[in-house]
Amino acid sequence: MFALAARRFSTASCRVVIPRVATHPLRTRGFFSGKDKPSEADTPTEDPEEVVFEPETEEEPLTEEQLRVKYSEVRAALQTSQATVEDTKKKLVYALAEIENVRKISRKDVANAREFALKGFGKDLLEVGDNMERALAIFPESAKEKADPLYSILQGIEMTNTVFEKVTAKHGISKMQVVPNETLFDPNFHDAIFQQPTDAVPVDTVISVVKCGYMIHGRVLRAASVGVSCAKNEE
Repeated sequence: MFALAARRFSTASCRVVIPRVATHPLRTRGFFSGKDKPSEADTPTEDPEEVVFEPETEEEPLTEEQLRVKYSEVRAALQTSQATVEDTKKKLVYALAEIENVRKISRKDVANAREFALKGFGKDLLEVGDNMERALAIFPESAKEKADPLYSILQGIEMTNTVFEKVTAKHGISKMQVVPNETLFDPNFHDAIFQQPTDAVPVDTVISVVKCGYMIHGRVLRAASVGVSCAKNEE
């Protein structure tokens, strides 16, 4: 009978009621007089608190085969996670490199747009410079003397041409340096208007400048119109 009761007690839930009693700080027998004796309202009441103890169930240990299967699953999940991390890292590196390339291209485009925004206007403005050079070329040498009546006109055109060169240089426009009978013909910078057979200079040498060429920030704004030497025909 006791053995059966012990088995039932071990398998069933055990409920234990623990009373919680609040004691009065001055509660001592014979301490109070009749006048100061605490009333029934001051008498502490019991506040029972139930604590339930549930029996713990022990899990059965895994077999060796189950541990191997568990290990394989964890290892496969780890390898998958590592592969995902590596793939994410590669994508991040490629994305950062692409963003940096876009930034470089954007900065270059903005710089080019700023530098060459006046290319069309500057090219049209060169005609003014050409006309002033033609005007200066028709003045005789005597016009450089103050007594000459053309002196003041020549000075005005020269001053205007000087201001024109300063303004164009301020915006990155500069004149090409082409020296007749010395500079070799370069199709990237020169536009051949005519050819002249001669033995005085090597073949493909600039012998005459019809129209000056100009550069803008290192690029050709207008090619120089030149005459080029060529070999004589031997009869």
